[in-house]
Amino acid sequence: MSACAIQIAPTPLEGWIAKRIGLSQPALTREALEQFQLKALHETVAWARSHSSHYARRLANLPHDPLPSLREISRLPLTTPEDLTDNAHEFLCVPQDEISRIVTLRSSGTGGAAGRASLT
Repeated sequence: MSACAIQIAPTPLEGWIAKRIGLSQPALTREALEQFQLKALHETVAWARSHSSHYARRLANLPHDPLPSLREISRLPLTTPEDLTDNAHEFLCVPQDEISRIVTLRSSGTGGAAGRASLT
């Protein structure tokens, strides 16, 4: 028997993932998983665009569903350390009274300003 013909039995986790991402059949395929990930990415981009002034500005020129596939994720703009230190409040997607903790993140080995992460 060649190495290519070996079948690996699915784990219970695969069935749970398939059910969790809404597959009606238990077969978890790469294509189904990528479609779920792409849909979740589109939802996350839409949420950030509508709830954060930073992302509303940074994503304004992208179409509603900016990526036809996950292979084009590089089309999304990157967040820089300067974005986080200079405009941390613009990243908030909830009112400030919903913030339960703010963490200051010091950079290691550089003289840059500390960043802040707000947690809900």
